[in-house]
Parts: sequence; structure tokens; C-alpha cells
Amino acid sequence: MKKIYLLLIAPLFIGGYVFAQSYGQTFGPSGLIDPEFNSTGRIREPYSTTANMSGHTSILQPDGKIIMAGTNGSNTVTLHRYTVNGTVDNGFGTNGKSVVTAATGNFLGDNYSALAVQPNGKIIFVTAGSNRIAMLRLKSNGTPDSSFGINGIRYAPAVASWSSHVTSVIIKTDGKILTGGIGVYNNSNHYYEVAQFLPNGVPDSSFATNGVFHYSCAGILGGCYSLALLPSGNIIAGGIGHTTIDLMLAVNLKPNGVIDSSYGINGIAVCKAFLTDKALFCRVALQRDNKLLLIGYGNWSGNRKAIGLGRFKTDGKPDSSFAYLGTLTTTFENFADFVQNVSEQFDSTLVISGYSNNKFAMMRLKPNGVTDTTYGRLGKVLTAIIGNGGVVNYSFMQPDGKLVMTGTTKYYNTYNFLATRFVVNPQPKYNVLKGASFYDANSNGVKDAGEIWAGGVLYRIIKPNLDSITVQSSDGKFRADVLDTGSYVSNAYFRSPLYYGLPAPVNHLTSNATYFNTDSVTFYCSPIPGITDVCISLLPYSRTRPGSPAVHAISYSNVGTTASSGTITYIKDNLLVYSSASTIPTSVSGDTLRWRYNNLAPHASGLIVINMTLSLPPVVNIGDTIFSTASIAPDNTDYYPPNNFAFLTQIATNSYDPNNKLENHGGKIAAVNVAAGENLIYTINFQNTGNDTALNIFIRDTLTNMLDWNTLQMISASAAYQLTIDNGKCLWSFNSINLPDSARSEKASHGYLSFMIKPKSTVQVGEVIKNTAAIYFDYNLPIYTNTETTTVVADAQPLKLLSFTAKKEGKTNLLNWTSANEINVDGFEVERSPNSRDFGIIGKLKAQNTAFNQYSYTDNNPLGSPLSNSVGEGSGVRYYRLRMLDKDGSFTYSPVRMLINSATFSVSIFPNPAKDNLQVQIDSDKKAAIQLQILLLDGKMILSRNTTATSGSILRSIDISALPRGNYFLKVTIAEKEEKVIKFDKL
Repeated sequence: MKKIYLLLIAPLFIGGYVFAQSYGQTFGPSGLIDPEFNSTGRIREPYSTTANMSGHTSILQPDGKIIMAGTNGSNTVTLHRYTVNGTVDNGFGTNGKSVVTAATGNFLGDNYSALAVQPNGKIIFVTAGSNRIAMLRLKSNGTPDSSFGINGIRYAPAVASWSSHVTSVIIKTDGKILTGGIGVYNNSNHYYEVAQFLPNGVPDSSFATNGVFHYSCAGILGGCYSLALLPSGNIIAGGIGHTTIDLMLAVNLKPNGVIDSSYGINGIAVCKAFLTDKALFCRVALQRDNKLLLIGYGNWSGNRKAIGLGRFKTDGKPDSSFAYLGTLTTTFENFADFVQNVSEQFDSTLVISGYSNNKFAMMRLKPNGVTDTTYGRLGKVLTAIIGNGGVVNYSFMQPDGKLVMTGTTKYYNTYNFLATRFVVNPQPKYNVLKGASFYDANSNGVKDAGEIWAGGVLYRIIKPNLDSITVQSSDGKFRADVLDTGSYVSNAYFRSPLYYGLPAPVNHLTSNATYFNTDSVTFYCSPIPGITDVCISLLPYSRTRPGSPAVHAISYSNVGTTASSGTITYIKDNLLVYSSASTIPTSVSGDTLRWRYNNLAPHASGLIVINMTLSLPPVVNIGDTIFSTASIAPDNTDYYPPNNFAFLTQIATNSYDPNNKLENHGGKIAAVNVAAGENLIYTINFQNTGNDTALNIFIRDTLTNMLDWNTLQMISASAAYQLTIDNGKCLWSFNSINLPDSARSEKASHGYLSFMIKPKSTVQVGEVIKNTAAIYFDYNLPIYTNTETTTVVADAQPLKLLSFTAKKEGKTNLLNWTSANEINVDGFEVERSPNSRDFGIIGKLKAQNTAFNQYSYTDNNPLGSPLSNSVGEGSGVRYYRLRMLDKDGSFTYSPVRMLINSATFSVSIFPNPAKDNLQVQIDSDKKAAIQLQILLLDGKMILSRNTTATSGSILRSIDISALPRGNYFLKVTIAEKEEKVIKFDKL
């Protein structure tokens, strides 16, 4: 069956998206001239019979069209434009040519010039000479733009006292024009010159000094030959120069034209690539990970010329993982080489291009700078230039991965523009579908201010009767690159569809007869107001090793359509010792931690990270089960209670890898739970343990066919992502995650993702569901996680008590609990005690014996006479527990809950010792005034504050950061009658 393919395979990365193999597409042998380009593979078009072209330049427009231009040595500029495939663009000028003649001498035949295209499609041509810079602006059709300067030409004075040359021009995102070049003073001293102009060509006085930055090169040929813009807005000016000799340099400028001294060495990256340290030419290129390449040529020995290439990390320091300590020196042939550019391909290989001995010359390198000997002849391809004195001035990689070289040549006494396209290593042909989704609060079909993008939406791209592709992203926006033509349908599946109207459009049709097309679609749906639904997940951030840190995370979110407030409860296994949480709990009572959340907006989420330590042997031994639960209870009635509870089962282990994959069931799931549609919950943890920042991270996970791929739903992730699923192959792309290495910041070097997915109902008892993930840090080899296994078992797992709470309601006490896995459970006995030791039965409930259950029991007379089957009652403090009975007669006990039924109160503090804040928890059965005092050991009061206790439990925080280290007392007085005193230590 023919498939619809998505470009999937990591870590091949381009333009922010991930691409795969070409699935059998053919492009012809690499390194050969492409016959699809102008039918012959070449452009050779006359521009003059009398004069050589001065300052030849070329550019690849954003729409793929090619412009070549230059001057005739006096006052005329000639521009030719061609289509993507090299044919003459008759919509430009006259028959594809535009010739602009200025007043005599206005274009001075400089040896350098440069081209750029503004966002509005207008074309900027820049050249220089005799103390001035000349800018010509053309409309997109090739006619001079009369609104720019005079008849489309504007002149600016140069800073140099002798002459200036413009070698590069780029258009910044704000529309300003940036030029780079060479300033020559007194006919000998060479300078870097970078000038900035407003979009109308007027010098920008806010940049450097009067709009021009200049830097002394001292070398004979020094100056700027190339410009590049960093994502930060900083400017890279690449060229040659030094104090006494010419080296390849890159100067880093802040957006205001001042050197950024934090980069490289005092703001400059320096590359020594030649035997005599004599660079003659240099350009810069930025890789997709923002590493910098300096490419040029120079004297190797005598007049022999070699190629130099240096790579630098984002801080301007040499990238020692590239070639030899960051630098490569090589040659095309016979040390007569002129290199013009280096291009990064979709698979991260590098292509060096230029000319040598009247030949087009190319060389391909692996990503680490080693020659790719599988390409051409030992990594190199040389092809004769037709004509005499052929020169290559520019080269660029087209979007399909083919390389175009441009220049000039003399052919039968006629000077010609020259362009040739080569098949190097073309990327797969594809079409792009881009899209997004939003919640349309006012149902008008337009994304208005305040309406939010819909993260977590599943997008399916389907061809009739063929397989589908699923895409999901954290921000609701997606891009899919599809290796197919024809028509396909896209639709969106919003999370919690019962709470929204039907998405619109229901289906979106895309039709492509060719490749490299882009289509866009925006889906939206309208919420049904007033629905409360909050959900919770409990995630493992680490394995459980006795005596080692154990980190859990509570991920909660509002999937309803109205804001929600409520309580989050976490009950840890008593083998875990609590130390801290990213959000301070509202209360801590034994193994139970609680938090209040307030006004959680629809689609908003939160994360609480809980830091603990697993006890040491013999309390905990390898193979022991660690069981914890979490629940969320909104103040209003929840529409779908089953997603209010989560559990986590872990097995104590004796080894640890920070890159791991964990599943919440502890290795077993009952067949009845599979049949009931219970999810497996996977967490993939990763850590950058390398020696540099990971700019992009990709995670691949091939799902077993025992899982229902259509049920996969993301829970959360540590950074923005895009998930693509194709035929069970999952790819998470964390683009520009910039995860620091552990040596620089251990805490910040971690990341994670979590998702849930249902096993297929057809899996059998005894089958093992296996999963392994591969983690790619930039372009390094993958790191494989452990293989996480979950066995389908016949016997039901032990009953899971998801929550157990007790609270006062008037003169009664109300007990609530929820449970899962009640397959062989007979019932519950409710027990009460006045002292937490002597318990008696006060009630019985039969088990519901379903996958998820909720129970309530009311103690109507907690302070009255003892029931016939209970122990004596004594004081007003009451303790409750559940005795959970199995059908075979075995039983287990729940955690104990305490309520105060008389005018009493209790006080506890944490942490102890404390450093900055002391948390005070007060449990009271009535509203009362409270006084909190901190005393020295001699009884002297040094701090006092008043508060009010409400009926129930409150938490107050006291700032003790200013106290000296030592021992203190906390004195709590309620209603000026009762006192509690607790000793604590200040760190």
C-alpha cells in the first residue's frame, strides 16, 4: 500500500523542523550538473562585449529566484533574474534584464558589490568608491524605485579618507539596511566598516558613530567581507585582519554597533588556518545551531593557496569537536584554490564551494569536519568552467538541497554571467502544512485579543484509504512536512471534546500537484460555559534508590471551561522522607501534603515538584514496592471525577541513569484494568551531561503494536515541543531548548516529557509491553533509555486507595475515600480511636468492585456514648482508619486521619532545622485569636505576630532569615488561654 509519509527521522534538522530519509526518491548521482536547471544545467548569458563585469554579485530571493548583478566599470548596473530552475524571468525588467544608468561616474566600477531583498520584495544593490556608498533600489519587477533617493539611487558618504568598498548587505528584521565592507585610509590602512541605514537609505545615527562602525585591521587586505545576524540581534562581521598579519576574523557587534566584549576574545573570534598565517579572503556562515563558520582562502606557502575553515561555539570560542581543535586546512587541487562559501545541508553535512584552475570546485565534509570520502572522488568534485578566466563569486544552497554557483566567464570574446547547479545531496521532496488552533470564546470564528491558542490539540493528516499522520504541539501550532503530492484532509481533535462545540473547519483539504508548497489552516472551537473539570497526574522524576533522592511531580490542569479553585492532596509512601516542595504546602500532616490552588483558568496548568529521600536498608530493600497517590478536589462539583486521582507505583532499584523511561504501574497491570481502558503513564527523563549547551533535543520512541496509538495524549513536558506520530513512530522535537550542561548547572540540566496511552484490549495475560526511547542531544549519537516493561497479569493488583479524607461537618465527622482495582475486595470497615492506638469498628460498607470507586461515611455522634462495638471515647480528639477486606479474608489498613471535636488545638512546625522561613501549622476546631512568638532560650521574646485560626487547619509562615544561627522556642497562644511551646533550630 502506498503511504503518506512524514519527514520524521531525528536528528536530521533543518529550519526548526525534523526531516527523514527520502523513501526511495531519486535525484541522480551526487556532484553532477543538474540537467533540470535551464535544460542544460547551466546559465551563460552575455552582458558585455567590451568590458569585464566589476563587482559581480548574486542572491537567492526568498521565493527562490536568482539575481546576478554587477557594474560595467563606469556608470551602469546590469541585473539579470532567473526562475528557480534557471530560466529567464520575463517578469523582470525587459526580457529578464534590468540596466540602470546613472549620471557619468555615479557607479564607479568598484570591485565589490552586494544584493539584498527587502520584505516588500524590493531589491537593494550596493556598491562604493571615492568616499561614497551608492545604493540602488528596484521594484520587484526590476524598474528603479523613484521613491528611493533620486530615481532610485541614494548616495552616502564613506568614513574612509581614501576609499570604501561594500562587500555585503543584509536587511534586518526592523527593515534597516546593514552594509559591511572595507575602509582604506591614506591608501594603506585597512579597516572593517559596518554601516547601518534606515529603510529609506538615510544613515542611522543611533548605530555606532554617526551610523558607521570601523575597526582597524592593520593587515594589507584587511576588512569585512561578510555579515550575518544572530537570533539575539547581534551582528557578526566576518573578514580578515590583525595587528601585523591577516587572519580570518569574526567581530561580534551589539545591535547598537558596539563590540560585544563577552564574545570570543574581546569580542572577536580568530581563526589561524594557514601555514604562513596569511588570509586573503573570508566569509561567515551560521549553522542551524547558531555555531559560526569562518570560510576563506590564504597563502599556504609562497603563492600557493589553500582553504581554511574554522568553527566556533555560540560564545565565540573554537569548537574543539570540529576537525582539528576547531580548524580545518585543506585544498581542492594543486594549492590554487579560491573558496567562496560553505553551506550546511539538511543532514548537517557541509559543502565547501569555489573554483580552482578554471573549474567549479566542491568538497563535502561530515558534521565533525572530516572529509566525506563517499562523495565524488575522495570527497571532492571539480567540473570545468566553459570559457576563459572563469570566476565563481557566490554559491548558495536551494531549499531542495541543490547547490548553485554563480560568477563570470569570457566566452568567444564576450563577457557572460555564469551559473551552474549541481546535485550535491538533495533533501527529500516535500510539501508543508502549517496550522494552529484556538478557543473561540465569543464564537465569531476570529482569534480576538484574550483568546488563547489550544495546546495539546491532535492534528491528523489523512489521505483517503491510506495511513494518517498525527501531530501535536505544546502551543497549539504545528508544521508537518509531507513527502507526497495529491490531496489530503486535515482535521483537529480538541482535548475534552464534550465541553466544546464541533471544531471548525471540520475538514481542511490540501491539494498539491508539485513539491515545496505551503498550505495553512487555523481550527477553532467554542467552549460550553460553566463546566468544572480538573485533572491530575503523578510523575516520577527519578528512580527509587534506597538512601537516594526521590523526586515526584504533581501535574495538574483545568480542562474545563470555567475557572476553578480547590485542594490538591498528595499521600506519599511512608518509606519516603519529605524534605521540600517547589510550592510550599498549605499543610503537612504525617504522609499527607496539601496545597490550595485558586482561580485556575481554563487550559491553565501547574506543576509541583516534591523532593524526598527513600529510606535506607533494612527499612527499604531492593525490590520493595513504593506506592504514592495524588488527588485534586475542586470546590465545585467536578464533571468527570475519575481524572481527579492519580497513583504511582515504583520498585526500589540499585542503579541510576538520568536518561530513563518510567511507567507508573510498577511493572504490572491487571487484564481487567486493560479491559476497562486504563492508561499506562510514561515519563521520559533526560539530562545533558555533556560539556556544552544542548541547543536542540529530539526523542524517538517506537510504540509497540500492543498499544493503541490513537489514544496517546501528552500530559506535560519541561519545554515547548512538537510531537509527530507516524505508524507508531513518535518523535518529540525540543527546538531551541538550550539545555545547559550539568557541569554548568546540574539543576537546570534536566528535562522530561510525560504521556499516557491505552494498551489494546486484545493484549493477553502474560504479554509484556516494552518501550525504549532514544534521546538525541543536537547531532550526537543517541542515548538509549532503559527498556521499561509492563506485564499483563491475570490476578488483580492490590487495591489502590487513591484518597482518604476526614473533615468536620457541623456536629458530625465526614469520611470520604476513593479506590481503584477493587477486583477481589469484599468491603471496608470504618474504625475510630480516641488515642490512635485503640480502634473499634463504627461502620461497614460493601465494595463496589469496579475499576474506580468513591465512598462516604458519616460519623453522626463522634462525641456521644461509645457504640457497642467501639472502644471508650475519652477526649474530643478522634482518629479514623479503614480496614480494607479482601474476599480471601486478608486485609490491609489505610493511613490514619485525625479530627478535633472539642475546644482543642494542635501545633506543628516544619522544616526543623529551618533557614529562611518557619512554617507553622495550627489545627483548631473553632475560630480563635492566635499569637505567635519567637523566644530566646532564656525566655526573652524577640519576635511577635498575631493571626486568626479558623475551624480546621491553617498554615502560617514566619520569616526568620535575619535571625542568627542557634536554638529558639516558638510559643503559640490561642484565645489568651492555652499555650504550646516548640523548640527549633535556625540554620
